[in-house]
Amino acid sequence: MITIRFRAAYFWWGIVLCAISSGAYAFYEIGMHGIAIRAVGSVGKPIMFGDIAMIAGELSIAAINHFKKNKPVFRHLPYIAIISGVSASIFSGSRGGWIFLPFASLIILSFLYKSSGNPITLKRGVISLIVALIAVIVSLNYTKIPERIELALEETRNYM
Repeated sequence: MITIRFRAAYFWWGIVLCAISSGAYAFYEIGMHGIAIRAVGSVGKPIMFGDIAMIAGELSIAAINHFKKNKPVFRHLPYIAIISGVSASIFSGSRGGWIFLPFASLIILSFLYKSSGNPITLKRGVISLIVALIAVIVSLNYTKIPERIELALEETRNYM
């Protein structure tokens, strides 16, 4: 049996770059086609694209701990990744990743606190979540998210 071990830095860089590239691609699609359509990702599946972007954005909160030890140029990458991942999820119009957000936030913030033992790192994580929440609230006016939420509630009522 062959075992491949890789450094944790590769994982955190992958998560952060996934979130940033998802956000960049979503902004590119919205810029090319306008806000009237959903960002669908490179393979045309908006739900998968949005959920993966949201999870990468959420995991970027946990990457704050890794990147604080890096050069000053890279310290802000997780924060950019959080905004990018959340933005890509908003522009895709997917709802699934948002259900997991409160639970992921608790898990990730407890991880940040236990792994760093530093209240400042925990404070930065909470601030990142607040910024992401503000981005969601502001985007409610400019996207089809309210319509998607109403559709989800209507489908639930019809199912019952």
